[in-house]
This record gives sequence, structure tokens and C-alpha cells, in this order.
Amino acid sequence: MAFMLPKFIAIQTTSYPDRGHFYYNERQSSVNLGQENVFSALVKIEVERATSNTNYVHLRFTNNNVIIAESKQPVEDTTEPSCTLFQPVQAAGEEAGVFYLKHVPTGGRLLVDNTNWGVYVEVNVPDSYGHLTYVDLSTLGIVAFMLPKSIAIKTTSYPDRGHLYYNERQSSVNLGEENVVIVAELTQPVEDTMEPSCTLFQPVQAAGEAAGVFYLNHVPTGGRLLVDNTNWGVYVEGIVAFMLPKSIAIKTTSYPDRGHLYYNERQSSVNLGEENVTNNNVIVAESKQPVEDTTDPSCTLFQPVQVAGEEADVFYLNHVPTGGRLLVDNTNWGVYVEVNVPDSYGHLTYVDLSTLGIVAFMLPKFITIKTTSYPDRGHLYYNERQSLVNLGEENVSSTLVKIEVERATSNTNYVHLRFSNSNRYWSRRANSTVIVAESKQPVEDRTDPSCTLFQPVQAAGEVAGVFYLNHVPTGGRLLVDNTNWGVYVEVNVPDSYGHLTYVDWSTLVKLPAHVAFKGDNNSFLRGVSQDGYNYLQFSSNDPNELASGHRVSFMSDGHVRITSDHFSGLFWRRSPNWIWADANNQSSLSNRDTHFWPVKVDDNTIALRNAGNGQYCKRLTDEGKTSMLNAAVGTITKEARLVVQELVSSRKIYNVRYRMDNARIFDEMPYLAGTSVVTNSSDQDASMTGWKPASALAFPSLRKERSLSFEISKTLQWDTTTTTTTTVTASGSVPVPGRTTAIIEYVGTKGTCDIPYYYTQQDRNSTNGQISYTEQVDGVYKGVSCHNFNFVIRSTQRLA
Repeated sequence: MAFMLPKFIAIQTTSYPDRGHFYYNERQSSVNLGQENVFSALVKIEVERATSNTNYVHLRFTNNNVIIAESKQPVEDTTEPSCTLFQPVQAAGEEAGVFYLKHVPTGGRLLVDNTNWGVYVEVNVPDSYGHLTYVDLSTLGIVAFMLPKSIAIKTTSYPDRGHLYYNERQSSVNLGEENVVIVAELTQPVEDTMEPSCTLFQPVQAAGEAAGVFYLNHVPTGGRLLVDNTNWGVYVEGIVAFMLPKSIAIKTTSYPDRGHLYYNERQSSVNLGEENVTNNNVIVAESKQPVEDTTDPSCTLFQPVQVAGEEADVFYLNHVPTGGRLLVDNTNWGVYVEVNVPDSYGHLTYVDLSTLGIVAFMLPKFITIKTTSYPDRGHLYYNERQSLVNLGEENVSSTLVKIEVERATSNTNYVHLRFSNSNRYWSRRANSTVIVAESKQPVEDRTDPSCTLFQPVQAAGEVAGVFYLNHVPTGGRLLVDNTNWGVYVEVNVPDSYGHLTYVDWSTLVKLPAHVAFKGDNNSFLRGVSQDGYNYLQFSSNDPNELASGHRVSFMSDGHVRITSDHFSGLFWRRSPNWIWADANNQSSLSNRDTHFWPVKVDDNTIALRNAGNGQYCKRLTDEGKTSMLNAAVGTITKEARLVVQELVSSRKIYNVRYRMDNARIFDEMPYLAGTSVVTNSSDQDASMTGWKPASALAFPSLRKERSLSFEISKTLQWDTTTTTTTTVTASGSVPVPGRTTAIIEYVGTKGTCDIPYYYTQQDRNSTNGQISYTEQVDGVYKGVSCHNFNFVIRSTQRLA
């Protein structure tokens, strides 16, 4: 009788119900019985109605779009050996849904060979043979886009064997696949029954069985599909659709104390043994490109599979090309593939790294770094003699500790760290664990020993801003060696190791040494005595009077102490919230009430926050005091804004020494400096000379070998950025053919350059005219480097 199968099914036999479902045996291109998991991709069969006879069907494994089990096209010509026509027939006397499959060309019924669990066609078989049942996948609650089409087939003979699935090795239909969810590549059905690759099968309701118990006939031969219970044809395990997070770390349930899978760089292998879940080594990656061709030995396809009966995060990994499962060798802790393993083998768990804070950790553009382990040792700095990164510079405003954070282009979670004053990038020294600052260019190739990539990571369980640094190529963490205070990389360290803090350099305010402060009432702050105390009052109209002068001294952590000229150099002190100038040098060093943190408001305006109570200083009239300085406001109100005026009447900068060894040229690109048109009116070729294109260049001009064309030879006046421009000319000869007009270009390379320099600063004090000299080391020339110039002929045109 006509028997209608759903669009997508998995097939089981009633003879071997414990053998599971038919599946595709890829190795032999055969249909086998043995896949127990109804959700496996290997058992999912698409039922395609034949065009020549609507009682006939083609059966196609959706996992590889192969018609049972080798044809890529349906073949309906019953004279073709590859005819793919089958007829599903309700089994007489069976419940609805019990059927068999007839092979249309031969009329044979599909049976299962219980010696190898392959499916074959046999004619003239008893009516009770080859009974099948099917699972309509639309009833399984699979993901929405799979539901309308999906079925799996089991046998009533081996119901515990699972479903028919695709045996990829043999290209056969096998029984034993429990899971039918996963689908794979597309090919074509073959309906020519004379074709050996015919994909036509006929599902047949098994007589006397319940609805849904059926068998499959192979249409070309007429035989029924059976299951061989000796080998079940199983070589690919059952697969459950299982979604892993984007970034994970993997552990095994067999060896939970061994830590996580990690990348063994020396052997380019995946190993077990990384304890630190936040270490980069837990990211497994060997090939540089994904390979999805399953016939390629370097295929990178794996399939995560939920383990039935286990917790939701317990899974295993199948190697797609072989169908084998990933296991761990406990002799060397390497990972390998093995087929036909017990279902309890190779179980894994994972950690979703997005829950651990291993996401983009944004460091400011310019920072200084301290350790939480050795907070009194100061900051990481550039050790110029040995090109090392060391811990030990106490002064946060030192040029040696300023680090520029450059976001990597290959991965925005990674950064390059460059000491700003020396223009040296951090990297690991070749064949060593020591961190050095030697590179002049960033390197993002992780296979390069001089790779400059690091990853800042928020430390778990710590306050925001406490972080550690991972060395990206090795996954190791940066630590400080307390015997020589150098920085080095170490893998597999406890999570509490290597914690760091940073200071945002942009928050540091470097105040001039001798200043006056003007308040919101346009009066300058001066020292006054009242009630026996040394108060500070906004009441002066002259910044150069003695009482208005104040001197700033910096502390290593960025705080400042301030003295009053009027009170003979006594330091400001909060008591209780009024600011008095009454502390001596020694007592003020450790007294937080004498420490102030300057906060920049705009170019000339700051606010001062007292370290003793964390409040800003403001102009206050209260308790019989008028416009006195008081630290008792939590925000920068208009009364808390102080305009800084440096008490210098003139400044000269000279004796500039450029540090060319630390110069940096970057963002280089071709540069057209000028264009000219020359004409050779004679009949002979000639070298045209005298062309002098002009180009305006900021100085100093750098050649590629970093030599200066000239030094600063004149005295400059500055308290802001000074820009000088000079015009340079060039002349050259180019060959121009006779009676030809040529367009000549002067082309070269243009780049941005940073050149640190030392200089001498001469200041004249505006209060007393005294001259002071200071040797400074913080100069950085930023300009344009133009080099490698040549004259080239862009085009020529013959004269009439």
C-alpha cells in the first residue's frame, strides 16, 4: 500500500531495535545500522518524493547529501544500476508507521546484515523481515530551523542500537547513531535505477506493526534494507548539537587536577597541564588557516557533542574527518584522536572566558605601572644600560616611567607597550624569559621571538584597575624578580601573582616650581595672619608681591607639597579644614594633610584635592574668615578653581641635544614634494637641469639613517609648543628625449617622527629678577621625516 514518510526521518529496524538507527558509513559508502543517537547528523535522512512515481522515494543522508549511500544525484531510471528509487511500504499486520523499504528496480526489500550491520537488498524474503520504524524529527523539539524537515530511522529488530546513520568511511548506511541533529554538505540525488549510484529507496509500512514501523526497499534492486548485527557498521560516534561559547578554556573530567588544555609551542601540539584558566595558553590553535575539506590531512573541523546523562557543560570533541574522539594520553598529556572508544571516554568541561573578565581591558593612552606586591619599590622604568624593564623608579613624573599604550591592529584586546622617552617597545628577549625594551617597531607576528604583543587582564576578585599582563605569544604572565627587580615571563602561575596597578599619565599635573594662584574673585592667594594662625586668603591683586608667591615640590606618587613665600617656606596643612601654612619639611613628608593632588581643569586652571580628607580646596567665607582657603568641598565648584600663573618673566631654551638613537619614524608613506614641467626643444636627448622644487619642512629634517640636517642654533622663547618651519630646495638632472615635454616629480618617503632631546632652561623670576638654570630631559620633537628623494619622469609628450 502507499506509505507516506515525513520529509526528514531517522530509521530503525524492528529486528534490531537496540542497534539504533541507519547511518551513513562514509568509509564504505554504505548504509549501516548502529547509530543509537537519534540527534546525530549521521542518521538524518531526507525523504525526497520521486517524480516518476509518487509512491517511490529517494533517501538522502542530509549530513553529506549523499543518496543512500554513494550517489550524489537521484536516479529514477529503474534500468540504471544506480537507481535511487525506494518504495516505503506499510508492514502488513503491524502498527501504522512500521514499514519496509523496497528497492524499486529489483523489487527487493532492504534488510540489515547483522554480521557487519550494513544494509543490503534481498528479494523473496519473508514478509516479517526488514521491518522498520522511523522518527519524525519535527516531533523532537530540535532547533527551529531544523524542525520542519528532520527525521531519524531506527530498526524494530535493534531498537537499542539507535538510528541509521551515514558511515562516512564506507559510504554505507549503518545502524547505531542516536543523534540526528547535525547536517553536512550538499550533493545531488540520483533517480536513475540503472545507475549504481541510484539514490531511490522506498519506505514501506511494516505489516502488522504500529504506524511508523516500516522498512526500506532499495528501489533499483527491490531488496529490503537490513542491519548486520555483527559490526553495526559504526565508525562515527553519535553527535548532539552543542553550542560552545566564543572563547573557552577546556578541562577533562578524567584528569580535573591537571588543569586546562593549552598550546605546547615547542611541539605545536595540544597538551593538558595549564592550571591558570586566564592564561593565553588555554587557547588551542595550531593551523594558521581554517581547513574545512575533510579529505585534507590538515582539516581543522571538530564537533562538540553533549554527553548524554551528564551535566549541561560536559561534552566531548569529535574529529570530523575521522569521526574519532579526542582523548588525553596520560603518559605525556598530549591530545590524540581515537575511533570506536567507549562513550564514557574523553569527557570534557569548559569555562566560558567571557565570565572571567578576560575581555578587552582598556588601559589609558599613557600610563605608569606599579606592582601590588612591591608598592614601595615605585614604578616600572626603562633601564637604558641593559635595555631592560625594571622596577624601582619612585617618581611617577619621571620620563623613564611613562609608557604609551598602543592598541594592536590584529586583536584589540592586545596592546604594545612603549616607553615614551626612549621609543622602545616591550618584548621577550629571544631564548629567555626576560622582558626587555629593545624593539623600535611593534611586531604582531606571534611566531616572531621579538613579538611585542601583551594582553592586560582585570585581576579576578580585585578592585577595578588591578590587572596583570599576559605575554601573548607564550601565554605567560609578567612577574617581577625581587633579586634584581627585572620583569620576566612565567607560565602556570597562581592567579594571585603578578598583579599591577597603573596611573593615568594624563591625570598628572606638572605644576611650575614657583607660582601664584588666582581665585574665582580675581584675587591672588596670599599668606595672612589671623587669630594666631597662618591662613591663606584670596585678597591680593599682585601676583609678584612676596605674600602671593608659593613654591611647589613634587612627591614620587604625583602629589605635591606647597610652601608659602610669606611664611618663610612653611608647608600648607589642613586643620581642621582650613589650610594653614605651618608645617615644616620633615613633618610634612608623612602627613597626608600636607599632600595635595592637582587636577587639571583647563590649560591654566587646576583644582587641589587634599589627601587627608579627599576634599577639594575652595575659597570660603565662614567662621569670621573671609575668602580663606578651605578643603571641604567634594566637587570642583567655581570657588575651587585656581588659575595658575608661573612667576617667570622670561624663559630661554638652548643647548638642545637630540637623542637620535631613540628617534622613531612611523606611519611612512610615499610623498610627492613637487612637480615641474620641462621641455627639450632640440632634436637630441638632453639632461634638463636647474629645476628647484620647494618644500616646507618642520625641523629637524631626518634622513633614513637618522642624521640631522641642522641643529637648533638660535635661542627660543617658549612656554608652549614651539613650531619652526624652513623651506628647502632641491635641484637635479633628468634625461628628456628630444622634442619632448616631460612632467617631472620629486618623490620620496614621508613619515612622522618623534625625537627625544635634552635641553637647558633659563628662567628669570618675575618677583626678584633672579635667573635660574635647569637641565631638562623631557623634550620630544614631533615632526615630519622626509627622505629617500628622487627625480622621476611621470609622463612625456612629443612636441608638434
